[in-house]
Amino acid sequence: MINYNDGDLTSLEGWETILNHYNIPTIDDDEVWELARLSKEQPIFENILLSLTADRIRDLCDDMGIECTSYINCMDSHIWIGDDEIYDNDDFLSIVEPA
Repeated sequence: MINYNDGDLTSLEGWETILNHYNIPTIDDDEVWELARLSKEQPIFENILLSLTADRIRDLCDDMGIECTSYINCMDSHIWIGDDEIYDNDDFLSIVEPA
């Protein structure tokens, strides 16, 4: 089990609500370790976890024909659809499935 610094993962819980809504598996420690082992320098496990989660959300957006971008740097991590920052599933749905 990886001991993450929760303060660096402020975006993760909200992003995982998007994955859960679409029944997409969240990232597990084995997936993080797989990438961490490839690092030639000390890996930042929180960035790996956030990056893999953002990748899954970007893949979902690609499947929906929506352009999505992200920036990952621990607690300064973001996902955008256009100019709108996505914090959780409510934000996501308000853009991809407007009322």
